[in-house]
This record gives sequence, C-alpha cells and structure tokens, in this order.
Amino acid sequence: MIFFMGSGIIVIPLISLLENISLCRTFAEGKPVDTDQELLAIGLANLGNSFFQGFTGSGAIARGALNYSSGVRTPLGGLYTGLTVMAALVYLTPYFYYIPKTSLAAVIIAASFMMVDVNIVKHIYKSKKRDLVLMLITFFSCLFLPLEYGVLIGIVANVGFIMFSAAKPKISIQVQKNHDGIKYLLLTPDRYLIFPSMEYVRQTITKHGLALGIPVVIDGSSIFEADFTTANVFSMMSRDFSKKGQFLYLFNLKPSVANVFKGIKNCNIFLCANKDELDELLRKHFGPSQIQEQCQNKTIWTSKL
Repeated sequence: MIFFMGSGIIVIPLISLLENISLCRTFAEGKPVDTDQELLAIGLANLGNSFFQGFTGSGAIARGALNYSSGVRTPLGGLYTGLTVMAALVYLTPYFYYIPKTSLAAVIIAASFMMVDVNIVKHIYKSKKRDLVLMLITFFSCLFLPLEYGVLIGIVANVGFIMFSAAKPKISIQVQKNHDGIKYLLLTPDRYLIFPSMEYVRQTITKHGLALGIPVVIDGSSIFEADFTTANVFSMMSRDFSKKGQFLYLFNLKPSVANVFKGIKNCNIFLCANKDELDELLRKHFGPSQIQEQCQNKTIWTSKL
C-alpha cells in the first residue's frame, strides 16, 4: 500500500492541511486564526475516524465557500452539512455514478475562484522578486505535473533558496580605532552563523584579516544562533591568527551563543561581553607597553579562554 501511494503518502496530508489553513484565512474576514488549533482539530478528528475505517477528512473548498456565501456564522453549519452528506450517501449514492467528473471539477473551480488573488502577484513583484520566482515555480509545476510532484518541487525550491541565503550572510567590514589608537578589523555578520555559511564566513574573515595584519573583532550583536561547526571554525581561525601575531575577538554575543563557543575544548577565542572589555583586551595585547615588551623579548602572544 505504501509503495503504491509513493510520495503521495507525504504530500496528500500536507495538501490537506494547507487547504484547511487557506480556507480558514480566506473566510476569516480579518479575524485571527490559530493554525495550530486547526491542525490539532483535524489530526484528532482523523485519528478518531481511523477507528471506524472512515476516509480522512479536511476542510472542503466547495462546502466552505457554500457555507460562507449562505451566511453561516456558527459551527452548527458543520452539523447541518454533515447530516446532508450522510443523507446523500444513504439515498443518492447509486446516482453519483452518472455525475460527470467535469461537472464536479466545475463546482470546485467555481467555489475556489474567490480564493484566487491575482493582484497579489504585483505586490510580490514589488516586495520580493525571489518570492515571485518561487510562486511561479510552484504554480507551473502543479499545473503541468501531478499535484504531489508540484508541491514537492515547490518545497524543495523554497528550501534551496533558504539554504542559499543562509550560506551567504552579509558581512559588514570596517577598520576602526579605539580610544588608545589601536586599529582593528571589525566584521559584523547580519544573521545567524550555522554550518552552511561557515566556509564563506571563514574565507571572508581570513582574507581580510591576514591581508591587514591587525586584530580581528567579530560583532555578534546580530548573531542569534550558532552551532558546533561555527565554534570549531572560529577556534581554528583564531589559532591561525595567533601564529601571525593577531588575535580573534568576539563581543556582544548573546548568552546562548556564547555558551556554544565556551563548550569547545581548548578554545582560544577571546569572548568579550561589551565594548569596554574589548578595549581592555586590545590595550593589554597591543598597547604601547605590550609592543615594547614583545620587541625586547621577541615573543608572540598565545591566548586561551
């Protein structure tokens, strides 16, 4: 049975849930819709339905549009619709055979026509052209391919765009000077740093950091998530910079992100809670007295947490 259904065993429930959510939002008339509550209700209903060998149920476009146009305002309309369907199944089932499928399709099209918002295409184009590309990919895939394949293609395309965006974060690069006149390279990522983006981030930081030969400072005010790969890559970069007589500093990190870096064994990255701690460490490592001591002893600092 599972082999016969193929990808439909995943896509059909997904389409059913999306259909129900779209119905709720279309006919909500601006009222807030709790999608979690809707999905929980459908799940519990189908769970109970399975004990009686019934078909899975979801929101029906035709019945939803009919109830809306008829002025239904309470859940009692669902009871009335259910009784009508049960009566039709008992007394009219032999005659369903003679109803052309094209007429059933026409009913669905007529009922769902009000749910089509053509003007939204113009707004999507002005707002985010990438979203328009995703919409067109999903639309034409569902139009020319079986529905389950079209939905899967749309999901894969969307995930691909998200992964591409996560892999190429924007990094602001500036050369700044603190109150003691110590120059440092300040890099500010604009989003979370996770494993898909770390190769790009490593290349960017290494390229500019080694080229300038000054301390490298990462502003983590916009980093709200990091993983083990992030901490490990930063630790390796810090060792590379230390061999060149440079240090790698991170400041303004959120506590949850800082804990990720602290969990790395033998991590040699300097974590600063604020700008004052950063200035203090820069003064300690690259102040006039430290430079003089390094010149006398001809040594290079190594750092560990």
